[in-house]
Amino acid sequence: MGSSTAAPIVISDDHEEPVAPVATVPAGAEHEQQAVAAEGLLDDDDDDGIERPDWLPDGFEIEGYYVEDGSFKTTGYICPVSGLNLSMMSEVLDYCFSGAMDRGIAAKETLDDESTLQGMYAWLTGKPGWVLEIRAGGDNFSKMFKIIAQLEFSVNTLPPGWVKETAFRKCSNGIRKDSYYTDPITEKVFRSLKSAEQYFSSGGEPLGAHVPIMSVTDMYSFDSCTDMLPCLARRLKMEGAGDQGECHTSCSKYLWLFAKCMVEL
Repeated sequence: MGSSTAAPIVISDDHEEPVAPVATVPAGAEHEQQAVAAEGLLDDDDDDGIERPDWLPDGFEIEGYYVEDGSFKTTGYICPVSGLNLSMMSEVLDYCFSGAMDRGIAAKETLDDESTLQGMYAWLTGKPGWVLEIRAGGDNFSKMFKIIAQLEFSVNTLPPGWVKETAFRKCSNGIRKDSYYTDPITEKVFRSLKSAEQYFSSGGEPLGAHVPIMSVTDMYSFDSCTDMLPCLARRLKMEGAGDQGECHTSCSKYLWLFAKCMVEL
């Protein structure tokens, strides 16, 4: 008989929220019981066998499950800023002492600054599956051509404020997609999620990080439509394309921007 699965319970230190009882679900051959929060959080007065460790910083949530004897097994600690799940005390303390919490808070504050791209489109933060799509086009919205880029504002394990840009470029065998992750504070760009996470978590400088001449804010902070930028027009032309490439680039004289949901609602 297969094992049943259930969402893990999350315990918070926010005492102002309403509380609710906990239900248990059998977990199969290992005779463990997953704990599921019905609604809200657990009451500190309940005899739930869960003790919040003294070393855990304020705001962190506890994730885990109940085992057969009724005791609670902790599986992780969730950062309130980035949502990163850390499994050990040493990881949590190293994470906090590295300044990651401060960097996360500073990144989140960029959402309040409407002069930044993050502030202009703060409403997309926390909406997985939604992107800003930038296309090359003609004089009106119906004459859009190739995709230039897609921007995501909800990036796993990185705090609000970080932006993932997926750049589309024409190449000999079709369309190439490159991903870039931008730190909203330093405007440093990272070529992989792993290197961005490493920088955010430790403050170290991963190999390959750089500050571009034009940031994502410089390139994409416009409302609906703007003139084509030369650096973006080059993405439309394949090397060696000759006059055909020049013609297509000249026809795409504007940038069009719109929000788009990439998943079924």
